[in-house]
Amino acid sequence: MSDAGKGAVSLAFGKRHVVLAVIHTASLEQASRNARVARDAGADGVFLINHSIDAAALISIHQEVSAQHPGWWMGLNVLGLDDAELLDSLPPGVAGLWKNDAGVRDGGHIEAAGVRFGAGLRDRCRGTLYFGGVSFKYQASITDPAGAARSAVPYVDVVTTSGAATGSPPDVEKIKRMKDAIGGHSLAIASGISARNVGQFLPYVDCVLVATSISSSFEELDAQRIRELIDAVN
Repeated sequence: MSDAGKGAVSLAFGKRHVVLAVIHTASLEQASRNARVARDAGADGVFLINHSIDAAALISIHQEVSAQHPGWWMGLNVLGLDDAELLDSLPPGVAGLWKNDAGVRDGGHIEAAGVRFGAGLRDRCRGTLYFGGVSFKYQASITDPAGAARSAVPYVDVVTTSGAATGSPPDVEKIKRMKDAIGGHSLAIASGISARNVGQFLPYVDCVLVATSISSSFEELDAQRIRELIDAVN
């Protein structure tokens, strides 16, 4: 931590609260169109994630769409690769990497693979923000999310948590406890955030990763819904 305790998100974006739209990537044309929608609507950046395409196609699309938006923040959530394959495949200079599971288990135990991945990412991609999933949906239950978040701080740049399922917000008290535990370190939420509920999380969270509430379908973002979320955050 540096700059009077500012977290990685504040240092990277120069602001207190950041909104990143999540694009469920299907093709180059679709990703390009949705990145433009998100940028024009005021999102601070986007994450591209693959569900219907393979990892190699996602990474190729990310490179092409990034080139269309020089200087604008664009990260990756790459599904379908193990840790070694993921590190080997990442393009130099990628702005951010979101990994659903940072390897933190109940009791604050961090698996050796999680430690190795965090160190390997920093060695290979200096400057890439690592959004590491802690107490994240569809993973083993964490009884002490605050302790897990604290344990993750040395290994991830942005502790990233969620509600119980896609589209479900986390409990506000959980978020408060996690933020209290990590202090100035950055905290992100990656499920269930909308224009209607974001205000209750803003005292504790630095970044929101949003898809469901700002989309007209699984693969298409909605400009008006993004603007409504941005207005609520601001």
